[in-house]
Amino acid sequence: MDRWCDRLAFLLFAGLLVLVVWIFGDYGVTWDEPPHIVYGNLIGRYYQSGLQDLAALEFRTNYYYGGGYDAFAAAFRTIAMPMSGTRAVHLLGGLVGVLGVIGTWRLGRRFAGPFAGLVAALLLVCNPVYFGHMFNNPKDLPFAVGYVWALDALIAVIAALPRPRRAQWIAVALTFGAAMSVRIAGVLLLCYFGLVLALYAAHQGWMRRSLDAALAYLARLASRGLAVAAGAWALMLLTWPWAQYDPLRRPFVTLTH
Repeated sequence: MDRWCDRLAFLLFAGLLVLVVWIFGDYGVTWDEPPHIVYGNLIGRYYQSGLQDLAALEFRTNYYYGGGYDAFAAAFRTIAMPMSGTRAVHLLGGLVGVLGVIGTWRLGRRFAGPFAGLVAALLLVCNPVYFGHMFNNPKDLPFAVGYVWALDALIAVIAALPRPRRAQWIAVALTFGAAMSVRIAGVLLLCYFGLVLALYAAHQGWMRRSLDAALAYLARLASRGLAVAAGAWALMLLTWPWAQYDPLRRPFVTLTH
């Protein structure tokens, strides 16, 4: 049963991928897409000019957002030439949407087995809001995809405590940073992460009836946790020129907006 569920899930992913390539050109332009395309180009100019072109730091209100997806989309448009910029972005959005379905399958499978993963992926594919926004929502859809992969990475670390593999810690940093690079609300992931480590240390201390044991676990996990948080923060800043000029304060200023 489990093997068949996984096979059906892979067939679903393959079919969805074919469908995306088939229909991505049928979608029109939303009001939000042109500014995001421009913002991605401005981030590219920021780096191409040796950090001298600062237009990305004051473009509309887009500078309040990390440019992770927009910068990646700008690079993808270059690779996809001579396809028009809008069509290339729609193709990229569809592919990212497929990645989100796979992430949902992984998370569901991790929680409750292959059947649950298959059902979760199928329900998401059949959700018209998700499916439609795959192609021309440059903010909410990429954030949702980054978030579900970040949750999957977080659950993997929780399951492996107290000694997750290095690759699992790295996966948490990369997925957290990717989500935050699209929208700063992803900082909640770091709050969940810190809470998990603190609760685990407290639980170990309670099991041993020892405060020293709890503090020892907390110290060991805190060093890894801070390294993960620093890596995720650095990845977020990489494509967010405005935040780079005050990296500890400006991301939280964005939260007030």
